[in-house]
Amino acid sequence: MTLHLFTPYHDEALAQGSPYYYPSSAARTLMARWWALPALWAEAGDAVVRPDEAERADSPFLGEGVRVVRWSELRHLPIRQVQPWGWDALTIRRLSEAGVDSRLLPDEAAMQRLRQLSSRRTSAQLLPRIRQAVGAETIGEARMCGSQEEVADCLTQWGNVVAKAPWSCSGRGVFRIAHPALQTTWARVRKILRQQGSIEIEPYYERAMDLALEYEVDRHGQAVYAGLSLFHTQEGGAYSGNLAGHPAVLEQRIPPAVRPALEAVRQALPSLLATHLAPYYRGPLGIDMMVVRQADKPNRLLLHPCVEINLRPTMGYAALWASRRLNDEGPYLFNPDAQTPQELFLKWEGD
Repeated sequence: MTLHLFTPYHDEALAQGSPYYYPSSAARTLMARWWALPALWAEAGDAVVRPDEAERADSPFLGEGVRVVRWSELRHLPIRQVQPWGWDALTIRRLSEAGVDSRLLPDEAAMQRLRQLSSRRTSAQLLPRIRQAVGAETIGEARMCGSQEEVADCLTQWGNVVAKAPWSCSGRGVFRIAHPALQTTWARVRKILRQQGSIEIEPYYERAMDLALEYEVDRHGQAVYAGLSLFHTQEGGAYSGNLAGHPAVLEQRIPPAVRPALEAVRQALPSLLATHLAPYYRGPLGIDMMVVRQADKPNRLLLHPCVEINLRPTMGYAALWASRRLNDEGPYLFNPDAQTPQELFLKWEGD
């Protein structure tokens, strides 16, 4: 069987880099509520781990033939592979202590490679390669800074910017900096530099839409397109929901002006991912993008083709799998807090 486990503390654990990191309260709450999320893509005969703090023993995510197991049972199971929400030192330690065969877990060298690839440095390096490979016009710049002086240079060059900790997710560790920056802001920048060694700085863009392209890197190292993800974020970047529906319905929601660029990016990504990521990673990955309004022409929309890369399943990936259970084309709002299968999809009240 394949063992699946939902570890929403993953990005926090990567930032800490320690096998003894203790997840935040927010991460533990999500784990207790959404522990069965990987059952959406688990196959019959696979197992999903239910943590001791799980709020309930069943879940609308569970499909036919998917087994629910506890941590204490793992050493007795015929596990052939493990698919966590993401690999990190804490997850490896927990699985090892639970009796999972070490041959199924990344060794220290592999884990360090995965950690470095999961940094925002990867997206900052891939962004110009994507834009160069695409014939259609796109937008986006990013710079990894190792000092306060380098951050100040970006402020001078770009004016208002967005700062991002190398390892963070769902808007945490992401904040705007207005020029000139306040002393409290510089203190926050220095803290990230001290704890994580660098910080990503990019120009502030006026977001018109959030989206992502989801891929699956198979055992042959090929990046196979899985689908389009449309999601919503709050002002600070915190995730607030995904749309679910037939692929054609979701694609029609993309502004016509950026569809050619998006298609060009979709065609270019498999080769770029195979070259830069696939040699070191297998499994789902999502590339967050956004449609932005051009500063001097607010009615003109452009595609930012690489805001962030997630080397793990994403909520967009989950929404794609959930969409397969729909009886009509949608769109709906995917509801990970559903208590019954009927509540997995909420009526979409958007435009």
